[in-house]
Amino acid sequence: MTTKHSPLQIFCLVVNFLVVVLTTVVAFTILGRQYQLLEAIPGLFRNDLQKVAEAQPSPISPPQWLHCTWGVILVWQVVWAVHGLASICRTTFGFPVYTNPVLLTPLMLVLFMFACGFNVSWFILYDRLYTSTSCLFVFLMTSTAWTAYGLSLTALNFNYYRMQKTSMECEVCVTRVLVQNGLAAYAMWGVFVLAFNVAVALIHNTHTHTSENMATIVAILVIACAQLIYLAVDVVCLDDFSRYIITPYFIPIIVLAACLFRQEVWFSTDINFILLTTLLAFAFLSLMAKSAWTTYKIIRNNTGGGDITGSGPSSPVNESYYLLK
Repeated sequence: MTTKHSPLQIFCLVVNFLVVVLTTVVAFTILGRQYQLLEAIPGLFRNDLQKVAEAQPSPISPPQWLHCTWGVILVWQVVWAVHGLASICRTTFGFPVYTNPVLLTPLMLVLFMFACGFNVSWFILYDRLYTSTSCLFVFLMTSTAWTAYGLSLTALNFNYYRMQKTSMECEVCVTRVLVQNGLAAYAMWGVFVLAFNVAVALIHNTHTHTSENMATIVAILVIACAQLIYLAVDVVCLDDFSRYIITPYFIPIIVLAACLFRQEVWFSTDINFILLTTLLAFAFLSLMAKSAWTTYKIIRNNTGGGDITGSGPSSPVNESYYLLK
């Protein structure tokens, strides 16, 4: 571990902060236009998210207030970006915090910057009713966000044992709460934006001529596959990495409940009602399963079963490799 600063990492942390702030400003610009408030960048948008939803409606379009989720999630990203900047000025054991250890890796930061870039592109394209093209950009945004999230999990898991031995539990908690839960919320929200965008594109694209019911089923399948895959991977494969990441379980509940209560028809024979209700029930069950599994693992490990991550006593490690030098 070097006592010197890393110019590359400092550059990535600073640029990441600027990119996240710019993305947040763009998001608040379109939200400000939607709610007839001050636009941070006047003239950037011609419409707003609600006007697009009214011009090109779909059976599962989210309610107007749910668009504010963009602001909440992006402010969360700004908070952890500020945390990254602050780590440049802080030291621990004589080392800069951001290098001791490296939790916000340059690759992870670059990928997240790309995600923000795709996000801004999506805002502009969607505002101009290029709903088919915008599907590609929201897909790229979501994919890069999930990849950045995975790299963050890997970096923390790799350094966890050493951080525990050197009493850096506070830094571990901050990383889990701010960075990883924030990235996971951003990525899962992207899945829902993608699904809604796909439904709109299928219905209103003159080349596809897809019925509203079929477009709804396709969008629901996107959401269902994302929920199933995430639950399976999170609990079965990545439990040691993501045990305290819970935002991907709350996002579906909030979004699906909002879409369900927006439905004008509440009949047991209505396909939209059936699909949304099923997904919402699964989202609740997933949250319960995650909570029960996490509680069980914590209780078991605190009663002598080993550390709460894979690098504890239950997994022998070479301490000379992990401890600070």
